[in-house]
Amino acid sequence: VEQCGGYNPDEGEPPPGPGAPVIVRAWLPVDATLDDRLANIDLGVRLISHLRQLPPVQKKEVLEAEWRRQTFDPVRIGRRLLIVPVNSTAGRPASATSDDVIVPLEPGLAFGTGHHPTTRTCLEVLERVVRGGESVVDIGCGSGILTIAALKLGARDAMCFDIDPDAVRAARRNLRRAGVYRRARIIQGTVPHSDAPRYGYDLVLANISARVLIEQARPMLQCARPNGVFIGSGYMAERKEEVHRSLEKAGAVIREMIVSSDWVTVVAGRAPV
Repeated sequence: VEQCGGYNPDEGEPPPGPGAPVIVRAWLPVDATLDDRLANIDLGVRLISHLRQLPPVQKKEVLEAEWRRQTFDPVRIGRRLLIVPVNSTAGRPASATSDDVIVPLEPGLAFGTGHHPTTRTCLEVLERVVRGGESVVDIGCGSGILTIAALKLGARDAMCFDIDPDAVRAARRNLRRAGVYRRARIIQGTVPHSDAPRYGYDLVLANISARVLIEQARPMLQCARPNGVFIGSGYMAERKEEVHRSLEKAGAVIREMIVSSDWVTVVAGRAPV
């Protein structure tokens, strides 16, 4: 959702009024679901047009090669993390300081560049909680951005899961580029998994969705050691009650909730078994 910018609240300038334009972009897979999805979007736009006239929906097919070549500006997160696109810079960017932790990234077809509020807040929490020597499991690893950041901040090793084969391939490429591949293992799948021992990890990362957090709360939390930390995200504030209820029912002790642009990140521990 792209809203109108160009105002400075620090200078007392008001935001655009309710009539300001908003652009909604959606990326749909070209598969058997495409026609039904487009029909539903068209129906929704026609219904809203009875209340307020909308311009016609614009469609463009994005080829996989174009998606892989996407670029983004370096993203500074927290005090030390700097997310750097591998396809728009060579080596350490000029803006980096000696204390910065550089996370090189090519998102490809996977989710996660540091721009989305959930990714950003998860990274901010990681910078606070990683002390060094932790064992990490990243459930729904996407581009691998959280795993790379955790390992570069000092975590000992990581296990990564994603059900999307494109994400698995992207995570492998990114971990190799970041020089942390030997300390991680990437599996297409999810928990519970025979290669992910129960109560085996100091840090459990799950930046996924409300539905998955609700349905998989118990096996995800069972990955955490007694004094481990669970970082969950990927859901809107309007669903926080049901997500948190499921997590607490599965044994989570919620310690912190961060809301950014209506997206929620929760930090929790695990109740003793």
